[in-house]
Amino acid sequence: VDSWVFTPGEKRAAAAADRGAGFGHLESMAEKGGRKSVPALGWWLMLVGSLRLASVWFGFFNIWALRVAVFSQTEMTEIHGRTFGVWTLLTCTLCFLCAFNLENKPLYIATFLSFIYALGHFLTEYLIYHTMAAANLSTVGFFAGIVSLLGYFVMFVCNIIRFEY
Repeated sequence: VDSWVFTPGEKRAAAAADRGAGFGHLESMAEKGGRKSVPALGWWLMLVGSLRLASVWFGFFNIWALRVAVFSQTEMTEIHGRTFGVWTLLTCTLCFLCAFNLENKPLYIATFLSFIYALGHFLTEYLIYHTMAAANLSTVGFFAGIVSLLGYFVMFVCNIIRFEY
């Protein structure tokens, strides 16, 4: 049978079986009938990525809003805003890539680590450098850390995500 007859999931299963890898039973993001469905974690990552796009805008074009919303206890220069914008754009990109490729273990781990790094950054800014107010920390901590890390942990522990190698 020609390869154009197979769905993408069947092609991956056949390729894995040919390699003898034993991963033919894994399906990418619960493929059914050739269409992908996005799990709740994927939707959450798209929401967080969209919110991060706003921070990218503030970092590049509205430094005052970034200072008020995040780093209210310190002075910020335009270079600080642009650096924050580039970092946030990178993490935003990771969120969107991972949302559609949750079965990709290296991408999943890189995105997970980006949340840990962001949460660590904001905690040190608040606890050590005192550049953030508690209210600002609670807002970014919600999106950058607690809920997202909990979602990742639950998805991983409950074996909801099956990784392709």
